[in-house]
Amino acid sequence: MAESVQEEAVVQALQVEHGETPTLIFTAEHLAAELLRSGRPKDHLRVNDLIRFKHVDMETFREIVRRNGLDAKWKQFVSRYELEE
Repeated sequence: MAESVQEEAVVQALQVEHGETPTLIFTAEHLAAELLRSGRPKDHLRVNDLIRFKHVDMETFREIVRRNGLDAKWKQFVSRYELEE
């Protein structure tokens, strides 16, 4: 793990304009990975919603999870929310 999920998210963030202010936005995949990492129940509900409403590309998300050593947390999450891996 060379970087944290947050560091990786900043590097790969999308730049958008908010008014005249350039703003960095995390990808949905990085947001979901960071919420998964936190482990808080309310964050897990958000991850579940992001997945259920298809706001994340699962292949990209799983790669971020793998790269950041979150495999065990992902397996627990999948079991808890009865998702397909």
